[in-house]
Amino acid sequence: MLGLVTGPANALMFIYSESVLGLPRLATAAMVAAAGVFGLGGLLAGRWAADRVGRIRTAATTEAIIALAAILTYSGSAQAAVAGYLVAIFAASVFAPAMGALAAELFPTGIRSTVAGWMGVAGVLGAVSGLVLFGLLVTILNNFRIAAVLVALPVLAVCPLYARLPETLGMELEESAPD
Repeated sequence: MLGLVTGPANALMFIYSESVLGLPRLATAAMVAAAGVFGLGGLLAGRWAADRVGRIRTAATTEAIIALAAILTYSGSAQAAVAGYLVAIFAASVFAPAMGALAAELFPTGIRSTVAGWMGVAGVLGAVSGLVLFGLLVTILNNFRIAAVLVALPVLAVCPLYARLPETLGMELEESAPD
């Protein structure tokens, strides 16, 4: 589900910021450079959060933040677009260590690589679906903000489902995913 919102939030943001909001290309370049710093900070924060707060809480919270940041990105102002984009980059980077740990710790060794492959496929399908859905909604509604809300809502709706997964914090692989 995360791909559903990150596809449009990341890929179409530059078209939106330049074509709709009128930001110069230099501003877009500065956003990309800043995203590198935010991404690195997010990875460090994500490692800390996954190991201290827990994988489930970190993944669920940051996925919801990413969806909300996508709504902020397309809410209409240049400041909101920049802030939403950078918050989404930071939150996605915090999300990555927790989800990486969960993907390894919830599944036995014998199927871990298969699970990783299917998660990759699901991410690509989600991102493509999000791009198509967002594009159709923007075309039909002629409103980026409403399209962002409609794409983000399903992602927000699934975030509480993380609570149904077992927390693997502090467990050895043999404990969390025995063969």
